[in-house]
Amino acid sequence: MIAREEDTNTELQQLTRNSTIILPSTGERVRRELTLPALGSDDDTTPTAHSVADGHQPPMGSQLSRWQWINKSISRSQSAIHKSIKFIKSKDGRRIIKCSIAYAMGTCGTYFPPLSGWLGHQDGKHIMATVTVYFHAARTTGSMIEATICALVAFVYSALLSVTSMGVSIFFAKQDRLLTGHLVVLFVFLGGGLGFIAWIKQRLGNPLVNVACSLASLSSITIFVKEGSIQAGKFSEEKVVQVLKMVIVGIGFAALVNFLLFPEKARAKVNQGLMKTTDYLGDLLSAITRAFLSGSEAELQTELFDKTFKDMKASIKTLKSDLSESKLEHYVKGDEKQHRIEVELGKCINKIAQNLGGLRSAAFMQFDLIRHTQAKDIKSPNADDLSRASSFVMANSYTSEPEEMAGLGLQPINEEAEEHPVTAGLLASPALSQSPSFVQMSGRTATVTPADMFSTFISQLGPPMKSLVHTLRLVLDELPFKDDNTDKIAINENFYSSLKSAVEMFRSARHEALQNLYRNKQLYRTTSLERLADYEEIAASCGDFSFGLIDLAEEIAYYLDLLEDLKIERERSPHRPTYGWLKFWRKDERLRLTKNPEDRLLQDEQAPGDDGPTNNVPPALRRRDSMFMNRSGSATTWTYRLWRVSRFFHRDDIRFAGKVGIGAAMLAAPAFVAETRPTFQHLRLEWGLVSYMVVCSMTIGAVNTSGLERFFGTALGAILAVIGWIITSAEAVPLAFYGWLVSLGCFYIIVVQKKGPMGRFIFLTYNLSALYAYSLSVKDDDDDDDEGGVDPEIWEIVLHRVISVMIGCLWAILITRVIWPISARKKLKEGICLLWLRMGLIWKRDPLALILNGASESKVTDIREEADLQTFLSSLDGLKGAAKSEFELRGPFPDKAFARILERTQRMLDNFHGMNVVISKNMKATQGEMEVLRYTQDERSALSARISHLFSVLASTVKMEYPLNDVLPNIEHSRDRLLARVFEYRRQSESTASDADFEIIYAYVLATGQLAKDIAAIIKELEFLYGTLNEDNFRLD
Repeated sequence: MIAREEDTNTELQQLTRNSTIILPSTGERVRRELTLPALGSDDDTTPTAHSVADGHQPPMGSQLSRWQWINKSISRSQSAIHKSIKFIKSKDGRRIIKCSIAYAMGTCGTYFPPLSGWLGHQDGKHIMATVTVYFHAARTTGSMIEATICALVAFVYSALLSVTSMGVSIFFAKQDRLLTGHLVVLFVFLGGGLGFIAWIKQRLGNPLVNVACSLASLSSITIFVKEGSIQAGKFSEEKVVQVLKMVIVGIGFAALVNFLLFPEKARAKVNQGLMKTTDYLGDLLSAITRAFLSGSEAELQTELFDKTFKDMKASIKTLKSDLSESKLEHYVKGDEKQHRIEVELGKCINKIAQNLGGLRSAAFMQFDLIRHTQAKDIKSPNADDLSRASSFVMANSYTSEPEEMAGLGLQPINEEAEEHPVTAGLLASPALSQSPSFVQMSGRTATVTPADMFSTFISQLGPPMKSLVHTLRLVLDELPFKDDNTDKIAINENFYSSLKSAVEMFRSARHEALQNLYRNKQLYRTTSLERLADYEEIAASCGDFSFGLIDLAEEIAYYLDLLEDLKIERERSPHRPTYGWLKFWRKDERLRLTKNPEDRLLQDEQAPGDDGPTNNVPPALRRRDSMFMNRSGSATTWTYRLWRVSRFFHRDDIRFAGKVGIGAAMLAAPAFVAETRPTFQHLRLEWGLVSYMVVCSMTIGAVNTSGLERFFGTALGAILAVIGWIITSAEAVPLAFYGWLVSLGCFYIIVVQKKGPMGRFIFLTYNLSALYAYSLSVKDDDDDDDEGGVDPEIWEIVLHRVISVMIGCLWAILITRVIWPISARKKLKEGICLLWLRMGLIWKRDPLALILNGASESKVTDIREEADLQTFLSSLDGLKGAAKSEFELRGPFPDKAFARILERTQRMLDNFHGMNVVISKNMKATQGEMEVLRYTQDERSALSARISHLFSVLASTVKMEYPLNDVLPNIEHSRDRLLARVFEYRRQSESTASDADFEIIYAYVLATGQLAKDIAAIIKELEFLYGTLNEDNFRLD
């Protein structure tokens, strides 16, 4: 057996020849033996297992001596100290230290007499410490600037709301209609004002905006129901001024610590994010191409590949956040144009990642095709021989030769013959030359199999493909910056020309490979529709992958252009800041790039064609593709117009704001009634109203989730307050130090564990109890004798706060369920149905009709709107998380099943994006592309109709929660007819289409194939959820 393998390897090594590659740093063409490195092959070290203890582990049951116990205790203590120091020096440790210092400074408003006296003699000075928690210092400089702006805007809004309410109350008091004034303030200003805050919070969905809304609610509620001026019909600016002072000083402390202690620059994080992301992209590109050429999906199914792909997506998401935070840093520095270029870089990186996802989809499609064709030919010995021979060729293509490339410091890559006809390489192998499958390719009688086509194509295109990928990876590895601590861009003037040469070389080889493939007359001797479809699907798979590589190269070339612009701007900006954003009287200068994405590299040669996509399209064809619908005369009546206007109030966000305002007014009403106001003040229900505003969320599930977190946070904060008050004997210094220790744990929850709501509620309850009690003990002027006055009853204070917060949480849950309840389960199902129906409408028109007939009259049928569908799908993912927390009698929410459904839907939208990219590039179609599209019109219409029908069936099933029909339309037969039609067009001698003209139809074919797989997977999930049709479904009772 071993001897046989050695003979096989010897035969296959004869196929290995030098390949031409282009070194991007010099532009030099060299001939080397190359192999694309496997993912993770750069790692020189492999983690090994270590024993738990360095010393001897005594056997179970043995007794340790006293000295052994002491030594072990000392060793454990040293280890704990070492880990603590290491954590403190880490990024998270430094962030926690920064936040705790800012919090300690914020508590000075309560504990430090000079600052406390400057704030006034009212209680509530703990709000300053709360501000340092809401707008903590563990953020970048740009984010801190944004937090400062949000905090000031929140105060301005609450101040305007409070002052206006006082004015209204005074006006009605002078008219001797104080009760009317209270009703106006309660429902218009308190209910409407807090409802508007809830709407802003829901509409923007930004974490900083959320905490700013909490601050605005806290400040407004303090004036509305606690301060007392509105109830008395008087004007008092004392509390407003105090809140202003606390907000300014609190945010000032946080900003001071943020700017001076371990500052983090969002601009530096952008640089690091770009470097990390390009490294991920280079590794993934190499791994995907390697898997495609080998025909083995094993490498793309490893944990390392999945982790790298997820890390890449997470890195892009972080980069987007860093770019947003760096905006204000650039504006303050006066180099806002740099930010615009960096945003374009971020978009370009995202497009490269999307193209990479398209390549991965094309590779998986190729693996399915190979399995499919081999399964059909498994009974044929010819197919077996070819399959073994093809796998041997592919396996041998990656033999490493490290000695040859050591001098250049590059990864060794081994190549097959590049500049020789494929038959010359194949004849060198006795295993292949004796194969009956290969005999047919030499003009004999056997039939060509699809696997033969793939082997032939890859044998010729594999070397230039790997050369191109090698060049792209080297460019990505070098870019964009020379090291983490400098802004110096590592762009080389030879990169662009090297990339251009590599693409030209690959284009030429791709054209020659396709031509050689279709010159084989044996392909045309079969009459089987299924066999013809297999031939064309293999060609589509190879063609789509090669076109995708060129698209990726074009995006990288555009990336180089942007880096060149950024380099020029960075060299100019330190000497000449512009501050153009301050010149509001001038027209905003938008970023003008040196090159257009469509003009980055030489495009494929285009045959002369029509000037516009709608030329020479038959009227009947336009009518068939048109989605135009004549409206009836009733659509113009006044009732219809009234209905259109009323739809505004049926929106979920408007209803949410309305019910939050109604609930707030109802909870605050006792504060405006003389008989109930003492009880309201005694229980400190103003903090219940604050908790209500914080807990309220759009859906029932979200309220349940946040309410539970805030319940535990409130309980823990109360316990910590009682313990601290008792052990410190209410002394300022010990209590401040204890509060600092508490803040370390709370900020760990907020910063490291990312559980902001729970951490903030621990702080809120602690501040409301411990800091408030200390304010009472130092005789702050407030009517608080019911809680002990200068001798505070900590248990009474804590009890009131806990009861108040619990009432607020329970009231939020009640209002969310009673007034216009919005179920996350229901919204998720309705959203999935709507998304599928939109996708079905796009396929009902046929996406490629956009090229033939021009843009649709309705946006809902335009595939170019796929970005909106992607955004909508992201919101559905959030609803899925909330749906888990909704409890129903019929059972728990099937979270895993819906997660798989959403994952499949995301794959469908990825295919939509790939189609959209191809269509956007070909809006001005060539003559050859128009011919192909017209020739396949009927087959595409039939295929699109079936896909649209299946989307409608899926949506109906989820909407009605009704079992699926056992018999559903089959997409595969329509695809086979389309593929056979394309193959038939190709073998026509009078065809004028070039291989580039088939890019769009190839993308279409592969997209429909992937859609068929994803729809079949979703059908299985729906059968699991709702079953299939049976007699019980047709009972008439």
